[in-house]
Parts: sequence; structure tokens; C-alpha cells
Amino acid sequence: MQGIIFKSTIDPSKKKEEQNLKNVTSEELTWLRCTRYRPPKLPRKSSDNKRLKRKPGSHPRIPFTTYQLETLENKYKTSAYLSRKDVVHLSELLNLPQSRIKIWFQNRRARERREFQITESLQST
Repeated sequence: MQGIIFKSTIDPSKKKEEQNLKNVTSEELTWLRCTRYRPPKLPRKSSDNKRLKRKPGSHPRIPFTTYQLETLENKYKTSAYLSRKDVVHLSELLNLPQSRIKIWFQNRRARERREFQITESLQST
């Protein structure tokens, strides 16, 4: 049997196409990696903005006076939940918006739950 020599059957124009595909950078094909499950990463705002939780001029934090805190604590001792009438009464008495009264009671209940969980976990260990 004579030695048969096989020549490359790949068309020269196809070789060029393959080389061109290899030369394409990954940056040019970034759109291929974007799907609805993996959206593109967009530039974020600087982390300096994250440190400021509120704008300095919009609503400054005004602490409660001693009298206001004592009144709120005394009312909380009688009941952890307020009726609408109680909120209006305390608001007028303490010269505070009704939303501040409501939020103070929400925060106070949350603080009590948190403290209860901490003491309970310390006693069980």
C-alpha cells in the first residue's frame, strides 16, 4: 500500500474566520453575559453618601426632653399600646407630633423585646 498524504480539508477562508473570532476581546462580548438572571453590573454611587443617613438640613434629630421621656415612660408602664385618644392627648401635652409619639412607643416595645431575648438567652446558658 502506498503512503497516502492527506491535505488539510479546512477552507482557508474558514481559518481566517476562526482567527478573527479568537482575536475578539471579551469586552466586545460582554452583552452575551447579560441575562435577566444576571444583569450587568452598573457603576454605583460613592460610599461617601452611605455614611450620611439623612441630609443635614432636612429633618434634624431633636432629642426628647427629660419631662417628655418621663411622661412617655410612665404612660408605657401603664400600657405598652396606645389608643388613638391617648396619642392625641400625649401629643398635645408634650407638644410633639403624633407620629413621634407612635414611633417612640414602637421603638420602646422593640427595645423591651430585645432586652427580654438577651436576658432569656443568658439565663439558659
